[in-house]
Amino acid sequence: MKKAVYLILFLLIGSVLFAQQNVSASQKFALVIGNSNYTGISQLRNPVNDANDMEAALRALGFTVEKVLDGTLEQMENAVLNLGRRLTASRNSYGFFFFAGHGVQSNGENFLIPVVADNIRSEAQLRDRAVSLQFILNSLGDAGNELNMIVLDACRDNPFGWARSGSRGLSVVSQAPSGTIIMYATGANSTADDGIGRNGLFTEQLLNSLRTPGLSVLEVFNRTGNDVIRVSGGRQHPEISIRFFGSAYLGSRPDPSAPPAAVLQPVPPPPALGRIAGLSFEGDIPGVRERHTITAGLRQAMEAWNIDLELNENAASNTGHGFSINIFFSQTPSGLLEAEATITFLRNGRVLHQNSPYIIRETNETLIARRIAEELRRDQAFFNRVNNAIR
Repeated sequence: MKKAVYLILFLLIGSVLFAQQNVSASQKFALVIGNSNYTGISQLRNPVNDANDMEAALRALGFTVEKVLDGTLEQMENAVLNLGRRLTASRNSYGFFFFAGHGVQSNGENFLIPVVADNIRSEAQLRDRAVSLQFILNSLGDAGNELNMIVLDACRDNPFGWARSGSRGLSVVSQAPSGTIIMYATGANSTADDGIGRNGLFTEQLLNSLRTPGLSVLEVFNRTGNDVIRVSGGRQHPEISIRFFGSAYLGSRPDPSAPPAAVLQPVPPPPALGRIAGLSFEGDIPGVRERHTITAGLRQAMEAWNIDLELNENAASNTGHGFSINIFFSQTPSGLLEAEATITFLRNGRVLHQNSPYIIRETNETLIARRIAEELRRDQAFFNRVNNAIR
């Protein structure tokens, strides 16, 4: 009889310890929503990509993932309710909700906008025609599971024509259910950067953290926040609300018995990527003296304005990595010199971004150089973001 009791106790203790150390694939559930192709308001470039990439990253961590792309109100609400039902299966289950798209606040309450938005004609209609963040919190909180994570890359300017002046971003929830972590792409009443590549700036950094092995949940979000601040040059500060005080890992826990990682030698930094690395001329090309005037004028103007750009003839085209300026010259019928300046950003030989050309008409090369430099100065913040992406 005693042996039977000891055996039962051993099995019970073992099962509890195992539950604390590991959450199996069947106990991790996620919902990712990406809304890009809105009707009635501005469309967004990255959210569908964000949702697709988040789905892949979470599946790699063992999550069962439901994905909604360009979701209607009904699709979004049904998916949230389905996630809540799945989480009731186990007290030890983890829930992960991710949304990329338009989000607005109204009287301190946050709403996620479905892809069909032309029927939201006033602020009063948000409650019936958008998904309330409180509805999501309640649906997941009612499941009674151990941990729920809600990530919102939805902090953009209010896209509606009826938006009140100064209505920006989302508000921070003051009271979330116990066992909940909410992370916002940026702070309260602020807007997030859409990014210049495949993903939004915030989601790109979150994906990097999720793919880093051995990080706890809190380490994932802390690293993401720090990386967003660093990459944005301090312009974007994510916000996080934590009502979870346990220890959790989305993937495998670090092995304490594993030998320490080898100390890697520092890798030489890439070329000076925060600089324009090439300058070329086409069309009715000016003579050597005139080209020198433009090159010198650009460099002088950019140095005077403290822009981190440097002109090295043909450098970008040789390395396939960095920035290049191409200037196409022509003469207007009135005798003005016309310059069409295009800036191309390269990473490993691939075009990352190319700006819409600057069209400048002036009487001489010195004024052309000054005007191009003024355009560069106006877009300096954008170039800094490109620089971070190329790194």
